[in-house]
Amino acid sequence: MGRRRYTPIGKFPAYDNLYGALKQKSPILNVTEYSLSEDSLKIGNAEGIKTLLVEREGSKNGEYFDPTFGGTWREAKLTSVNRQLEAIEEEFKKVKQTARNLGSRIPENMPPELFTRKLELEAKLDILLEECDTLRKLQNEFRGREEKERNDRVLKYGPVGWGQGEPLRMLDGQNISANGEGELFIDDTRSPYNGMKVVDYRERIMMPFLTEQRKRKSPWLSPMTVKRENLPPWPEDLPRPAASVADSSLVEKDAIS
Repeated sequence: MGRRRYTPIGKFPAYDNLYGALKQKSPILNVTEYSLSEDSLKIGNAEGIKTLLVEREGSKNGEYFDPTFGGTWREAKLTSVNRQLEAIEEEFKKVKQTARNLGSRIPENMPPELFTRKLELEAKLDILLEECDTLRKLQNEFRGREEKERNDRVLKYGPVGWGQGEPLRMLDGQNISANGEGELFIDDTRSPYNGMKVVDYRERIMMPFLTEQRKRKSPWLSPMTVKRENLPPWPEDLPRPAASVADSSLVEKDAIS
C-alpha cells in the first residue's frame, strides 16, 4: 500500500523526486534489486522483521535499543523525521513572528527553501511508513505460517509419547499444564484429548496406539504422519474434565454446569 501524499505526480517535484529515489533504494520495498543488503536479509526471518520495525517505530519513548558496540538507545527513524518536521514548522512560526515584529505582511506560505526541506522530509516519512506497512504485512504472514506449523505439530505422528520439558510442557505437540493438585493434563484446545490427564493419555491412548502401530509396520521405518480421523477416540468410560479453568484445576463438566 503506497503512502504517497501528493497527487498528481508533478505537483511538487522536490517531493516526487526524493520519494521515487528512496522507494527505489529501499531494501524493504525493492527487495529484488537489493537482495544482498543487510536489511533485505533481515526480511527473511521473523526476528529480523521485528528488528527493522523497532528501528523505525521505536520501542520506548520513540527510541530503540541498539545492542551493537556495547549497546545504546537510539532515536527511531520515524521519531527523527517527525522531530525535524516539527522543527521546520517552528522555524516558519519564527519567520511569521519576525514579519509581525517588523510590521511586514505575514507570509501565508513557507519560504521556498524551507518548503523544499519540508517536502523532502515528508517524502522520507512516507517511505518509512510504507516500509512499516510492508514489514507488518510480512510479520503477519510469518505469524500465520508459524501458527500453522504449530498446529500441524499437534499429534502429527499420533500419540507416540514425544515429550518436552521437565516438568513436562509439551507432549506430541500438545500443551501440558498442571492442575491444583500438581497432576499434569493436556491443556490444548487443538487436541481431541484436551483436558485428559497425562497419565490417562499414556495408559489409555498412547500405549494401545503404539502396540497397534508395532503390529502394522517394521520398527526400522520412519514415523508416519497420522490423520486426525485415525487417532484413537476418547475412551467412553473416561470422564471428560474441563481443562484450562480459571483455577487451573481439573473439574468434571457436570460439576461446573
